[in-house]
Amino acid sequence: ASSQLSLEMLKDKLPPESVQWLDKSKKFITLALDEIRNISHRLAPSFFDESTIEDTFRELLSNFNPENKYEIDLDLDFVKMKALLNTDIQLNLYRIIQEQMRNIVKYANANKIQVSMTFNNDSLLFTIADDGVGFDFDKVKKGIGLANIRRRAELFAGTMEIDTQPDNGCRLSIIIPLKVSVVRP
Repeated sequence: ASSQLSLEMLKDKLPPESVQWLDKSKKFITLALDEIRNISHRLAPSFFDESTIEDTFRELLSNFNPENKYEIDLDLDFVKMKALLNTDIQLNLYRIIQEQMRNIVKYANANKIQVSMTFNNDSLLFTIADDGVGFDFDKVKKGIGLANIRRRAELFAGTMEIDTQPDNGCRLSIIIPLKVSVVRP
């Protein structure tokens, strides 16, 4: 926005043949602002602020299960989660569920899915497990989905672990140390 204002101040000082370039630059800035706004809304959906965290997570899982194909067990202590974890980590856990549910729906051929979280003295263990077909982790193509999950964990000094074998389901575990960056102020 400041760039647009600065460019507008130049308009009267430019020769007429240069004004078209100034106008074009302002249009490019407007496009960039719109794109930033759109990305921002996708990163932090408005419903995340308007609903309880429990409703938000339940609705996400429901959206992946419109025909009740999966038996989904959601074992999260939402009171503790809301009390202890800042909004950034809550949103990233939401995005991790979203990404892993895409993987499960697309590849796992699962019947049961369990999403759970436990807290101990110094860390958070967040797990998404399914009873699907599993896979050989060393042979599977490393996709952007798992890389994104790993990066989201690493944002909070956490780690991602995958326990899977062909015909034996998959367990994705995120371990995040409870430190100042994830705990509510």
